[in-house]
Amino acid sequence: MAEYSTEAKARKAMEMLREKYSTLRMQMERANKIKFFTALFQFPADNEVED
Repeated sequence: MAEYSTEAKARKAMEMLREKYSTLRMQMERANKIKFFTALFQFPADNEVED
């Protein structure tokens, strides 16, 4: 689990996760492989997220 110095950074990191999930889901739907997929998302470090 990640910790961030500001709420804005935490929200930005969650938005990054949502965008990654949405992209992966669209790719899997196009490939008609919705049955099962595994994806890895590593939350960025605090200093890698802009306010």
